[in-house]
Amino acid sequence: MNLTVDAGDPATARAWKRAFDEVRQRAIEESVEPSWLSTGQSGNTATLTVQPEKKVFLTVYPANYTVSIYNAASLME
Repeated sequence: MNLTVDAGDPATARAWKRAFDEVRQRAIEESVEPSWLSTGQSGNTATLTVQPEKKVFLTVYPANYTVSIYNAASLME
């Protein structure tokens, strides 16, 4: 089973891959065999793969993020 996100650009795909890497790590910490899950990125696409015949339950939690970017010059005194 593949969960694939076409992110539109490589930077966003990298962010999705990092999110999938975190899902994989949490699953391993919860006793899921590491070989059951793999992640990848190719161009604008990030993928989470679950090996055949394995049951892995994914739970989605909504989240809102706020990001502020400051000009480096404004941080100098």
